[in-house]
Amino acid sequence: MTAYQILLQCLLLAVSAGIAATTYVNILTAPGQVLDFWARFLYRLQETFVGAVRDDPERVQRRHRFSDTLLKPLLTCVYCVGGQLGFWLSIYVQNSYGTRINLALCLLTAVLSVYMGGLFQYIQKKLFPLDD
Repeated sequence: MTAYQILLQCLLLAVSAGIAATTYVNILTAPGQVLDFWARFLYRLQETFVGAVRDDPERVQRRHRFSDTLLKPLLTCVYCVGGQLGFWLSIYVQNSYGTRINLALCLLTAVLSVYMGGLFQYIQKKLFPLDD
């Protein structure tokens, strides 16, 4: 594979990861959609984790911040989900079809996926607003 083909592969993976992340965060996990059960499960898990210490307001606030930090890359942040998808997808593709894993290309794909996820979210919100 030439360098141009590898860079094109990174770009295509980033575009597909950005589209997938935007679709997952904004559409598929919305109430009444296909992955609604996953979002409800994670929010219920968050409430269980925070609800265990209802007596101490300071501990509730700390636990709520901690659970939001964990929930963000799994469900609510298109940049986080896009970066994860791009990174793990590029590792999988390079491991399956390449001879060795190039970490710099995996990181490049992840960074481009974050950018593409944000770009597609902006386009989706500007041109195709969802009813909230």
